[in-house]
Amino acid sequence: MEKYCKNCGANINNADQFCPDCGKEIASNRHTMRYCKNCGEKISSSENFCKNCGTKIKTPEKEKTNFLEKYKNPIILIAVIAAIAIVGIGAFSLLSPVPSQEVQVDTLDFSIPQDFSPDNSLTVDETDEGIKYVSKYWKHNDEFIEIDVMYATSNNVDANDVAREMGGDRQNMMGHNGYYNELSDAYSFSFVKDNKLVTIYTSSYDLLDEIEVL
Repeated sequence: MEKYCKNCGANINNADQFCPDCGKEIASNRHTMRYCKNCGEKISSSENFCKNCGTKIKTPEKEKTNFLEKYKNPIILIAVIAAIAIVGIGAFSLLSPVPSQEVQVDTLDFSIPQDFSPDNSLTVDETDEGIKYVSKYWKHNDEFIEIDVMYATSNNVDANDVAREMGGDRQNMMGHNGYYNELSDAYSFSFVKDNKLVTIYTSSYDLLDEIEVL
């Protein structure tokens, strides 16, 4: 099949890289011509052996394929190991327990995050007209936890009645049935233990999940 220079129209051979008439580079041959690494002979893209010295010619495409075939299994293995490691680290961080500390309010024990420090200036422990009220407060940066315990000491008062009067959404949290409320500046959960009304206030909802009743 005859070929012609797109610049001047002269006849050109398939192997020509430049037009013999005007010198214009032949675009279709720009990336197809190669040279034998052994003797320097020009080699077309269709030749697998040098016609001058017989050296076998490796095409770039073949070399690329050989590389992928040689290393594709290690590459896949490394990718799988990396993915497993990432998932494992994520799962470990989720399963690892948050460091905690045990605290006591009145006679009741609780577990709260370890990085919270008590603010004794806000501690309340008083009895008024037969009602005992104890309140303790902890803080960490901008977050806080407050635990209140209230109960009757001299008259028979059902703490469940008081809890119902306080109201809220019925929920089971910390292993107890109680009442959950969202306040303007806090989240609270109230429940009854040993006929004592316990109310826990936190600065964020997630903190409620990090508190346990012991």
